[in-house]
Amino acid sequence: MPAFTLVHRDGERTDDPPLEAIGPLLREVTDGSGAVQVHHGSGWVLTIRSDGVVVFGHAKDQKIPDRFVTDQRVPAMVDLAIAIAVGSLYESLDHEWREGPVPPFGEAS
Repeated sequence: MPAFTLVHRDGERTDDPPLEAIGPLLREVTDGSGAVQVHHGSGWVLTIRSDGVVVFGHAKDQKIPDRFVTDQRVPAMVDLAIAIAVGSLYESLDHEWREGPVPPFGEAS
């Protein structure tokens, strides 16, 4: 099982790429549309959407509620994505997340 996986806007998956691949991954949505993801092998997932919503959740444990933020600057998104990729989950959880329903795509406030 890979330590982490990047999921590109077109759905292509890249297992265990160099961390430098995260910047270009995020540009796929900051310069376009759709969403990209960083999956950690433990099940944590960071989804970055082109509408400015960043969602942090757990793919394997649906009892853990998704958390989200809106209007993140690109450097903050890169830092979060790297933290997920390397497994710095406490650093990721320490971020100021909002809980509750994630806004539908295109309806971020």
